[in-house]
Amino acid sequence: MFRNYFFSRHNPVPEMVRLLGGEIHQQFLGTISNVRREGDTITFTEQIDNSTAKRSIPVTPGMRVVIVAPVNLQADWLRAVGNDGLILIPQNNRVMKSDGSYEFQFTGLKRLIKVEVITEDFVG
Repeated sequence: MFRNYFFSRHNPVPEMVRLLGGEIHQQFLGTISNVRREGDTITFTEQIDNSTAKRSIPVTPGMRVVIVAPVNLQADWLRAVGNDGLILIPQNNRVMKSDGSYEFQFTGLKRLIKVEVITEDFVG
């Protein structure tokens, strides 16, 4: 059985849950940082409002980590999970509604395979 972890402030849509086999094992709603692997555990910091806590999840074969996160955090998760599971990124289309507001429509999940970030100092 796969263990699905969802890192997002938003509730998972039923279609995404269905793609994941019908269950989200655990959802984290806060801002995540300091993701690292320590043996068979992935540790991270979760901040919600003014509260910060150290959290952990077990590394299990076939685990799936679904994240809505910036690229540097995606890279951290990819390193932490390694070959033991999948990193999945929800995909959405942004659709304008008749009242001018926007709605996001889930279109699927992308598997994150590699992240390469190359930077240099900006001198202005």
